[in-house]
Order: sequence, then structure tokens, then C-alpha cells
Amino acid sequence: MVARSGDLHQAIRTLQAVLGDQERVLGLHSRTLSTRHQLGRLLAQTGEPERALEVLSEVLRDQEHFHGASHPRTLATRYDQLLVARPTQGAQTAASAQLLQCGLDRPGDWSAFDAVADG
Repeated sequence: MVARSGDLHQAIRTLQAVLGDQERVLGLHSRTLSTRHQLGRLLAQTGEPERALEVLSEVLRDQEHFHGASHPRTLATRYDQLLVARPTQGAQTAASAQLLQCGLDRPGDWSAFDAVADG
């Protein structure tokens, strides 16, 4: 939601500030995980794929613990992580196999997960 302002770098700064407060007040919470996921997506969109992968990998680990491996938010993060990893690590075949395993056979179609990830 914050990224809709058009200034992605400002959106990242805003998310980082919100995230600090969320982590301090809420700790490991669904909202905190959602903010971290959004931060990872924005980092990817601003040309920082390595940093995005690091954030998304950490979020995925925590979401698997908090929500479970098959929860829609966990799957949305896994999907985004694979989309970011595909061009940066040349992992297209592995990513496609993992997407199919998760039932996500339309790489590039983020729309189905935007509402869940933003949630």
C-alpha cells in the first residue's frame, strides 16, 4: 500500500520505520511478517535483488514457523522469492519446479497473491 505513492525508495524507508515499531511492539506477528514481505518485494522492484532475497528468505523461514508451510501468505512469499531468485541465480528450472509443486503454475502473475501479501 505504501508503494502506491510512486516513490519506492521513500516507501522502503517508511516500511523500515514501521517495521522497527512492529518488531518492538508486536514481535513475531502476522502484521510484522507482512511488512517484511512487502519490504522484500520493494527491494526487488528497486533493483536490489540480493537484499530482497535475503529479506524474503528470512520472512519465509519465520512464516513457515508462524503460519505453516502451506498457508497462503507463506506460499505468496515463496512465490515472490522464486521470482526474484530466477533471474539473479539462473534458477528458472528449479523455480518452475517449485512453483508447480506449490500449485503456482503461472510465473509472473503476482495478482493472486497481492491481496494476501498486503493483508
